Amino acid sequence: MDRVPTPGELLDPRREVVPFQGRADELDALARWRDGEEPRSVLLLHGPAGVGKTRLARHFAGTSAVRVVDDADLMPWRNLHQLLQEATDRVLLVARTAGWWWSSVRQRAGDSGYRNAELVVGPDRHGPSFATACAAFADALGRPLPTTPAPDAASRFAEVPAEGDPCFDLAGWDRQFGSAEGGPVDNYGPVDNCHDVHLAALAAVCGSPADDPADLVRWLVSVDPNPPTSRLAEDFLAVTLLDDRIAPDRTPHALETLLRAADRWPHVRRRAEELFTAHPHLAATATAATLRALTSPASVRAVARRVFDDPRFHRDPLPAMLTRVLLHDRAHLRDQAGTASTLELAELHGALSARAALAALREEALEAARHEVALYRQLAEDDPAEHSPALADALTDLGLRLIALGRTEEAVAVSEEAVALCRVVAAEDDDWTPQLAGALDRLSLRYAALGRRDEASAAIAEACVLYRESAARNPALFGRDLARATHHQFLVSLW
Repeated sequence: MDRVPTPGELLDPRREVVPFQGRADELDALARWRDGEEPRSVLLLHGPAGVGKTRLARHFAGTSAVRVVDDADLMPWRNLHQLLQEATDRVLLVARTAGWWWSSVRQRAGDSGYRNAELVVGPDRHGPSFATACAAFADALGRPLPTTPAPDAASRFAEVPAEGDPCFDLAGWDRQFGSAEGGPVDNYGPVDNCHDVHLAALAAVCGSPADDPADLVRWLVSVDPNPPTSRLAEDFLAVTLLDDRIAPDRTPHALETLLRAADRWPHVRRRAEELFTAHPHLAATATAATLRALTSPASVRAVARRVFDDPRFHRDPLPAMLTRVLLHDRAHLRDQAGTASTLELAELHGALSARAALAALREEALEAARHEVALYRQLAEDDPAEHSPALADALTDLGLRLIALGRTEEAVAVSEEAVALCRVVAAEDDDWTPQLAGALDRLSLRYAALGRRDEASAAIAEACVLYRESAARNPALFGRDLARATHHQFLVSLW
């Protein structure tokens, strides 16, 4: 005799106890992505927990030669990047969120020749109803169909679908895929969260009187001998933490489960933020995916320095994301109470730009650099002697961000302004001569990239003269700069 599946196993989307149905629009969009002309493409399928992403991805992959990566937002960026390097055609990433982690992935993937796309998944109006789920579970368990109305619990956390068809954004493309052409009583529509509908249906089939999300989770744990996993583990932890006397575990997996549950259970978010605020050393235990979920300024301030200094997160989007939280908090304080200075905001924008650039968040780094320059312009207008050097540095950073995005003509204009400003500062302070030389060196490369050879030659020649003067005074400090500029001068002569 075959073993009867446990309740948790019946709810596992990989078992597909409730038959897959609906999602015609999403399947059509996925098929067109799969059949596109691009040799390599990565698509992010994302939506809230329990909405049916895994079932959709598995159903689609059953008839398609695609690589599916579930919970892609939990993977360390290096592992995900390596996976994309090894893949050859279509990669389907499944995650609950998009945001900067995905922006970093797609921009890095672009360096490897991938086109990228997004498909946002919401509740399905044509998916399995409560009655359909009851029938499937009753058949799997050999039980009769329940005759009572559907409980309210399944729809308690129902997501409201967006108007219109699923959004299929194709970054860099000039088009958007549109849409394609006797038992229990249903008293709510099939647009509810798929997981919650299935849990309520299973409870009804098993005769549970539970009519509340927390009670349903308690019931499930009481009748299932196996430890809950995935979404069920998150909900069980959330229900457990309704008792403030219970402290959450602090293992990496437990912390990850805690923050994953926080998106659906407000009291869990409060407990998680309080935990990291009071115990910032937990940043050394937590994963990047866990720490990305922190959103309160207090908790981010508590862990930020540890994250910035942790080599695990070098080139990960996490440091930039935490910096963004700190920046928004300081900007809000300035707007509300005037307690944050323009200089502080300029410095934070500079830090954000640098950390975003390290994580391949080139578009975000450029935006932050533009804000940094704008703020330093304000400061330099009020006090040129004090803030012009910082403005020159900010312009240099802005030029680098533009070059990273291939916007050479804009970078030339910014580099010319940086050189002009460096001349002014160096005229007042001889110690700035090397900075002027560096600005001229960079400008020569920008000119050369645009085929402006004469201007490139003049700029690099002046840079070499200035570096030679500096190296004569301090060979150890400026000898390598002179050698680099001399090499650039040779390259420019060849172009």
